[in-house]
Amino acid sequence: MLTVVLDLDETLIHSRQLKLDKHNHPIIDHYTYHYIIMYSKTDIYGVIRRPYLSWFLNELSTFAEICIFTAGTKEYAETIIDLLDPFHIIKRFYRDSTILTNGIYTKPLNIIKPGMDNIVLIDNLIENMQCNPEHGIVVKGFYGDMSDNSLIKLLVELRSNNPQ
Repeated sequence: MLTVVLDLDETLIHSRQLKLDKHNHPIIDHYTYHYIIMYSKTDIYGVIRRPYLSWFLNELSTFAEICIFTAGTKEYAETIIDLLDPFHIIKRFYRDSTILTNGIYTKPLNIIKPGMDNIVLIDNLIENMQCNPEHGIVVKGFYGDMSDNSLIKLLVELRSNNPQ
């Protein structure tokens, strides 16, 4: 079975720390956020899902094992992933599983699938693929453009390359 390892930030979602007014209320900017996450009274994030994300994950789950591997901390990412995957079907890997190399959090795929057969890493940063570049697919970074259709194209590519 194909194992698809997905980056979180700027691949599946875009998040931004919201600024606070003088009363410590979040200032909502021009984005329409899918989620507002409050980690503390002064640490509040707006999160935007990449277009077609729910559909993409659902379709992908029919022919692949799905993992999310983020350079984000577990405290930051877990809440977001819980919203994307409320039934905890997706395996999760956080910053503590990365390898810090010259200031870049690289993602070693051998911790997910030791034999490394039939595994691919999807990320918006090629630098994150340094451990296993031959298993990487780079996607355009997502920064809130709701006309983005990268996940549709990616699913077509993954299906066509799936050796089932």
